[in-house]
Amino acid sequence: MKTELPIENRLVAYKHGNRNIEGFYIQNEKGLCMEYSKTPESELLKKGYETIPFKEAMIQLERLNDDICKEWMEIDKETYWEALECLPPEKWLTVEGVNLFRMCEYYTSNITAHYAKCQGRYFTAHRRTSCKYETLASEVGAIAS
Repeated sequence: MKTELPIENRLVAYKHGNRNIEGFYIQNEKGLCMEYSKTPESELLKKGYETIPFKEAMIQLERLNDDICKEWMEIDKETYWEALECLPPEKWLTVEGVNLFRMCEYYTSNITAHYAKCQGRYFTAHRRTSCKYETLASEVGAIAS
């Protein structure tokens, strides 16, 4: 019976600086290869990938993604409405007088563009989907007042 390693202990192909992993490795008769594409580890190493545990790759991705989440930026009403109408909004709520929604199409990982309307002004920022809306509303409220 084949036993799977816990996901955090599985090996992945990762290229330093990329915002994604190439995929998980499996062991077959030829050695390590990509789980779905069957690309051998040796080919990926030639292309600059390294073989590291999934958990370590996720730590590197989190560090890279931290630079995406910048300060809230004021935008015009048209830009706000264009974002609202181009795709169905995700998690559209009003919290502490701040109207917030996020794009359903993510930039990377769990980061997507968030939009806010507060006191007749409009804002956007990339944020993690795990951010509490109370925190986002507080940030926007401080800028708008």
